[in-house]
Order: sequence, then C-alpha cells, then structure tokens
Amino acid sequence: MAESKKKVVVVMGPTGSGKSKLAVDLASLFPVEIINADAMQIYNGLDVLTNKVTTLEQKGVPHHLLGTLSPDMEFTAKDFRQSTIPLIEDILSRNHIPLLVGGTNYYIQAVVSNFLLDGDSAQDCSSDVAAVKGLDTEEKQGDEVQTV
Repeated sequence: MAESKKKVVVVMGPTGSGKSKLAVDLASLFPVEIINADAMQIYNGLDVLTNKVTTLEQKGVPHHLLGTLSPDMEFTAKDFRQSTIPLIEDILSRNHIPLLVGGTNYYIQAVVSNFLLDGDSAQDCSSDVAAVKGLDTEEKQGDEVQTV
C-alpha cells in the first residue's frame, strides 16, 4: 500500500475576511495547529492594526509565529520558510494538520512551491526543497478546490 502524502492546508484572504475564525472552527473538527502566514501579525504589539486573533478567540488552539517578533526586527519570506518548514514537520510528527493562515501570499508561496526570492537565494532555498518532500503541495484551482 502506497504511503499517502502528508497534507498542509492553507487558508488565505484579506484582513478581516474571517480566516482566523474559520481556522479555529476547523480545529473543532480536525486536529490542526495554526501557523500564522501574515507578515504583520508575526510582530507583537500590532494587534488592532492587523486584526490579530485574540487569546480568547484562539479557543486554546495552538498558534505558531503569532506576535512573536519585535516590530523592529526584519522577517523575510526566506525567514518565514526557514521557520515554517520545521514547524510543519513537528506538527505532522504529532499527527496534526498544519494550517497556514494569512494574507501574505509571498509567505505562503515560499512554503508551498519552488520559490526563489532572488538570484542569490536560489542556493539558499534549494536545501529546503528536501524538507518539503512528501508534503502534498500541489495547487488546486477552480472545481478542484474543496470547500468546508
């Protein structure tokens, strides 16, 4: 019997569109852990500006990379990828589903595709490709997209 590919689920959209609520609702049905994929919500102290999900709204669901950095720190798409790949592997090792949630498309692209930030980063990111082998990263469009 062939081993099934491990899944990473992505919920993306604009600020205030209900991504966080959907993610927390999904956690009541599936064993998910949420990985923030919003370039501004990774910083602490910007809660109102970014419409960041409150602790109460998180309902005990594990959230990663949410309000963890000082706003004076730079955090690039490459940094996001390097932080997220080990998180995904850790979440999968617990038989939970990693749920990338946010509106920063280039963060999500950095994780789910062969993403090159610039000519110099091709080598830097190439070693990460091995880390995502076995993850189902095919893109679904149109009728292929499953709705909940």
